[in-house]
Amino acid sequence: MEGLPLAVLQLIFERVARHDVKNHSVLAIAMTSKRCCAAIDRERFKRVEVVFLNRSQLEESIKRWVEILDRDDRYRHVRHLSIIEKNEPWTFGDAATYKSSFSTSSPEDVQRVFSALAQLTSKCMGLKDLNWESDVSVPAILLSQLQSHTRLHVHSFRLKRVFQHRDKLPRINHEDYALATNPNLHSIRAFESRFNDEDMAIYSWDAFHLWIPGVAPNLRCVEMCRELHGNTTELVQAPQSRPPTWRGPFLDEQFLGSKAMGQLRQLALHGTDRMSQTNLQQWSHATDLSVLTSLTLRSGIDPLAETDLLNMAEQGVFRCLKSFFIYAFGRPKEIHRLIAAFPPLESIAVINDAPEVRESIIACHRETLRELHLTRPFRPNALAWMRRSLPHIRRLNIVIARRNGDQEEVLCYLELGKFTKLQHLTLQMEYNDWCLDDVWFRGKASIIERSRSLRRVLRNIAFDEQLAVEVFQTILKASQAQRPGVISSFEALELRQRVKESDYIRSFENLHGFMARSWILERKYADIHSEDAWICEIDVPARATARENFLGFVKHHGEVSLDNDDEAIFRDAWVAIWPEAKHKDNWIDEWHSFPLWQDVNQSLTELDLSAFYEID
Repeated sequence: MEGLPLAVLQLIFERVARHDVKNHSVLAIAMTSKRCCAAIDRERFKRVEVVFLNRSQLEESIKRWVEILDRDDRYRHVRHLSIIEKNEPWTFGDAATYKSSFSTSSPEDVQRVFSALAQLTSKCMGLKDLNWESDVSVPAILLSQLQSHTRLHVHSFRLKRVFQHRDKLPRINHEDYALATNPNLHSIRAFESRFNDEDMAIYSWDAFHLWIPGVAPNLRCVEMCRELHGNTTELVQAPQSRPPTWRGPFLDEQFLGSKAMGQLRQLALHGTDRMSQTNLQQWSHATDLSVLTSLTLRSGIDPLAETDLLNMAEQGVFRCLKSFFIYAFGRPKEIHRLIAAFPPLESIAVINDAPEVRESIIACHRETLRELHLTRPFRPNALAWMRRSLPHIRRLNIVIARRNGDQEEVLCYLELGKFTKLQHLTLQMEYNDWCLDDVWFRGKASIIERSRSLRRVLRNIAFDEQLAVEVFQTILKASQAQRPGVISSFEALELRQRVKESDYIRSFENLHGFMARSWILERKYADIHSEDAWICEIDVPARATARENFLGFVKHHGEVSLDNDDEAIFRDAWVAIWPEAKHKDNWIDEWHSFPLWQDVNQSLTELDLSAFYEID
């Protein structure tokens, strides 16, 4: 590569960096020669992260980055700067009290550190995005140094003066006002709660409905989350009386809200109460819904607000909407009408969907839909119907049943491979092991029945790397066979395991969490014949915790009391499936998955598959 022109080298490194999230390949290339190191600087320093636990670590991190970026004026390469505060590790028994990273620092020390951070930011003339991921409020000195083209993203947006004692309602301070009205403010993640642990009334919700969207001129994305507090004596008594009415940032007795309307493009409500009719009216007054492009109602919507939302959609209020996410609470006909009333959408997600909802999605959004997320399990016939009905799908997130790799499960993978434009697929693997509950706990089953049920469950939930690769290759082969001679559009597969929840056998939830592993796979080469894939396991810490919890159950009988016969049945069933585990202390780590049903070619030509394609 030494002889290649600089522009060509930079283009190569840009492609490498695009598929190397952790920059391992980028760093390896940079170490090969001085020329490669210089050429790859644009990608190495495009994203800079300043990570800290406390003030002293923030100061050290800033100094280190200044030394690195000063060399050859690397500031010019920085496009995304993230300030990330990590929480101190917490162990069981520690007091669960929150302390700011700067609580033990003097104001002079804090000001000195923030001044250094502001200077670092001001030198990054090409900075596009500044991500502030800290509970500490964004300092005013940093806001003053931002370029006009820099977008500010605050991941924990809190204004100090919306936390108010009942008898002390202060005016807003200059730092809060500077942040709320800053022209660089682009996206925020805020928290909703009526009271905190000290019985202070929190007016975040009022501020967002009455003031902030109208005074932040370039605020485009808002995400609201529910914040939970402890059970102090003050907090227990607080909900008995409503807090005083918020009088606005300047204690105006006649405060009715900002006169200007917000211009939000994305609005997401996570973990809050279901949107009420009043909430919907407040948001409609706070921001211009006609320019909204994405609406997320993860907590759902109550019937009255649903009716109003439907009327607004039928009147054409949401004329720019492109993405819609909702949690449906058992009202499929109303959700069906709502989705049908929206303009053609590019992305739809419905949690707890129903057949009526699927019909409205296909009927009204067939030509524009590119991304779909549904949570009711699919069978092969439904997948074939959806494939024919939604020809332009690029990203798909659905649920299929894990069935020990039988014919129906494999046919689901084959149907998914026939989506001609599908690029990214997320499969939520559902394990319906209700029979284990009935056999083990609710009925007087024999030892033979218990052992048979347990062996079936163990074989089904064993999902390791080998099986993940086999699922990926099955889908990819079907995709390649669909259009011979053309490079398949299928790029990535995400396998998520839906761990079963059971009040009867909580310990088997841990077993699912340990053996049913989640994976991300991505094609290694964009080649017509290549089936190789990069693979990475996800949720590893959770799986390790599930393993320890299950071992505790086996050794100490955990929540569910097992008699000696039951424990023997479990060990015998395990060894019957995986004989290599016999007489080993770490027998729980001796297991593997089982291959999918292999007679695929015969199934498609000779076998009668009508049973798999019957109407659900």
